[in-house]
Amino acid sequence: MKKIFTSIIFLTGLLNSQSAVATHIRAGEIVVERLSVQSLRYRISVIAYTDTTSPVDFGSGILQFGDVTEVTLDEAANFNETIDLGEG
Repeated sequence: MKKIFTSIIFLTGLLNSQSAVATHIRAGEIVVERLSVQSLRYRISVIAYTDTTSPVDFGSGILQFGDVTEVTLDEAANFNETIDLGEG
């Protein structure tokens, strides 16, 4: 009885399995640099490493600071540089 139950669970899992493919950000860095000692001015840089074969774009969105302050990012205006790191 236990073997039949185990076999049914295994076959159900096998039939319901799907191929998973990562199509998003591979890695990233957030660099915060204080611009002035007297004021609370900072430069925030977001560096993202994406799969070049992925159809998913990175760049536009909303950056929230946690104190109800947020900045809307425009993909075209905020990209400074794209470097090809090789395959994938």
